[in-house]
Amino acid sequence: VQRGKDQTLELAMVLDTTGSMAGNKIATLKKAAKSLVTKLSTGAPAGAVKVGVVPFATYVNMGVASRNEAWANVPADQGSQKFQGCYGSPPYPQNVRDSDSGRRYPGFLNLTCSKQVTPLTGSASTVTSAIDALSASGNTYIPAGLAWGFNMLSPQAPITDAAAYDTTGPNRKPRKALLLMTDGANTALMRANGDHEGTPPYGARAVQTDTYTTELCANLKAQKIEVYAVAFDIGSDTVARNLVK
Repeated sequence: VQRGKDQTLELAMVLDTTGSMAGNKIATLKKAAKSLVTKLSTGAPAGAVKVGVVPFATYVNMGVASRNEAWANVPADQGSQKFQGCYGSPPYPQNVRDSDSGRRYPGFLNLTCSKQVTPLTGSASTVTSAIDALSASGNTYIPAGLAWGFNMLSPQAPITDAAAYDTTGPNRKPRKALLLMTDGANTALMRANGDHEGTPPYGARAVQTDTYTTELCANLKAQKIEVYAVAFDIGSDTVARNLVK
């Protein structure tokens, strides 16, 4: 009880907003995510619980203003082709780790992507409003969501809002956790330029993307971050079920 009394929590909610989540699944995701935020925040001392939201589909949206950050590699707008905040991935293995603070994320023009990331905040109303605003569209590239959830919980660039990792004990000061909510099956591949527009051959799985997903989870756990997953109606897809499990 004493240990829990002065414990703080940083939680990254990595939420699948791909087209396959449309309808009842996205509605259920919103309800469950908001319920968790309410339960964590109710009665918590000020500043003890901080939650961030990372919506993902094919890409993650870090906002148009982020193009000027040192970690961003975004070309200038070209006529009607404009940057909308959508980022791809740095090359492997930088795309699955948080250990290289100098890695740069490629931004792409003329793309629309999920709602903008909501950084860690102690405001439950800010988080629930961000969850309410989610909508479903696009293909599935789970590593994008996991990578930015990792970045959100890591104290170094590209996102520096998180506290330092607990080096004195088992992830207690602060306690860091990542929650992935998804319907499970990766459908996009990362290409050489860092975009996620690659597609596996007809009938084949996105094996490379599944591997990145697994490596990200392993690297998150290596930093003592607790990783949780909630699956939505995956059905008989054994590979997808095992990936989320």
